Amino acid sequence: MPEDTSVFIYAPFFHRDDTSVEAAHRFEPEHFLHERTSEDWPFIPFSAGPAICPARNLVLHITSTVVARLVTERELELTSGVLDPRQPLPGTLDPFGLRFTAQPRVTTSAPIDPDMGVAAEAV
Repeated sequence: MPEDTSVFIYAPFFHRDDTSVEAAHRFEPEHFLHERTSEDWPFIPFSAGPAICPARNLVLHITSTVVARLVTERELELTSGVLDPRQPLPGTLDPFGLRFTAQPRVTTSAPIDPDMGVAAEAV
């Protein structure tokens, strides 16, 4: 290979290898609950080694917070119609082609009074 040659490693290829990853074509967050070891198949969303992303922990924290707020405070509906939950995830997926609507979640309980930590009287 000539000097200064760039090499591109397509990380999602490793994440979607159904011969090495049981849930390669399913959304299965439980897969990431255990501590990863060198024996596990590599998942490298933030690279590794000396070029590892310095903000990886910040990104994970912010993303987790945003997703948690979205799923607890909003009703999300996929409107682009490109995914079928009964089918495996497609081998390639353009995330920019997905369209969702997000409506406020309807609650049936009284709102929480932030000063008291208990349900406030409905006004």
